[in-house]
Amino acid sequence: LGEDKKVSRRHAKIWYNRRAGRFEIICLSKNGLYVDGHFLSRYYLPIPIDSGSLIQIGSHMLYFLLPLDSSRDLDSVDLKLPRMSPDIVNWEVAELSRVVDSILTFGFNSWPNLQKASGVRSLQAVKRLSFKLLASLIHIIGIRDAVITSRLVKILTDAQPKGTAASPPLAALENWDELRKHALIWAKRIVLLHQIRTAVQTYGETAVLDGVEEIKGQLPAKWWTRAHDVDLLRGITRHGFGNAIAIINDRDLCFGTTKDGGMNVRWPDMIAIGERLREILRGLHQRNAKYN
Repeated sequence: LGEDKKVSRRHAKIWYNRRAGRFEIICLSKNGLYVDGHFLSRYYLPIPIDSGSLIQIGSHMLYFLLPLDSSRDLDSVDLKLPRMSPDIVNWEVAELSRVVDSILTFGFNSWPNLQKASGVRSLQAVKRLSFKLLASLIHIIGIRDAVITSRLVKILTDAQPKGTAASPPLAALENWDELRKHALIWAKRIVLLHQIRTAVQTYGETAVLDGVEEIKGQLPAKWWTRAHDVDLLRGITRHGFGNAIAIINDRDLCFGTTKDGGMNVRWPDMIAIGERLREILRGLHQRNAKYN
């Protein structure tokens, strides 16, 4: 594949799994690859491929093809090859910072907020940047935190449209020192916000903790109740992580404000809020494991 620095000597392996009756591919390189637009790193298990699957290694696009009498009709392969306009490809560091800050506040797939933070960028450009950001985080973190990596993979796989062909990495992300410096912290925040948003969307705002047993751990404040746990999740979903003033001033939530707009009681510090969120999410996981 030429002298592409993104291509390793032993980058991937394809073989026929006789037990499963299918061809599979596994990534052997730290640089990863894409199959039909979905990211695959060397920390993943083998995945199945079919005749017509599009494999991207570095900047090279390859089709995996079987003989014409194979079980899959090649005419049925529907791959969308996106046009890489300047709006999608070229990003300045200041633009990256604004979009990432919005992701760390509102969550990975909060598209209206992310597009607003990007300025004049198209929704397509913002989505592609977000997908590439997650793929880069997966690359960087790898087995340093396998749990976070696997959760990022799930978020990316669920969000990225099926059948969308892979595209080259964004040079702006590849060369961004801040990304490598803060990768694990950013990844944990993205996973946290995704879990909160998913729980609220699945069960509804007011019923988000239904079926969850008593939340353990220290309360963020003496006045804190279960109602505050519920409204903390609601407030973050509505106003973003760290936007305490907006959450406090939301009259639909139970934190309460005085006539002059101040809070009746002092808002807990972010460390206490973060610890409480971890305990709440632990309770949500236990509830899901019990009933699913």
